[in-house]
Amino acid sequence: MRRVLLLASVLATAVPVALLLGASAFAQNGYETFAIVQPEVDETVHDNNGNVWVQVALEPYLARGHEVALLLDGETISQWPAVTFGLTGLERGTHTLQALITDSDGDVVVASEPVTFNMWQASLLFPVRRSVIQSNPTNPANQPIQPVPAQPIQPVPASKKK
Repeated sequence: MRRVLLLASVLATAVPVALLLGASAFAQNGYETFAIVQPEVDETVHDNNGNVWVQVALEPYLARGHEVALLLDGETISQWPAVTFGLTGLERGTHTLQALITDSDGDVVVASEPVTFNMWQASLLFPVRRSVIQSNPTNPANQPIQPVPAQPIQPVPASKKK
């Protein structure tokens, strides 16, 4: 099951909408920038729980009555006046995200370019290594290496400071 967590955030870097849609389309929708900037195209997200943050760059911020709809693999999973989305429980594999700005009637004002990314999760075939085992003469039994405990930092006496 997919869950969507929402936080409001604005990013100001991405491809200007005027370049994607042409100047006349920009004049009609009023948005200079609208694009998914995280995850990046063809990025591999490493998370065993299937968590990924989606960030949409938008300039200027949403007009009154407009919302951002987020599509995952062609299915609308969220529609809120937000530009940062936290997704959990994604299955491993390749996924496609797209963001849409919709008006109060539900009509699409502008659509971002689709972003394809890969969700990587550890499996029994490729488990996450929890300890390092070295094969060398000083460790003939191939025992896990124990980390050295950290030593507390001692303050430098005022008389030794320059």
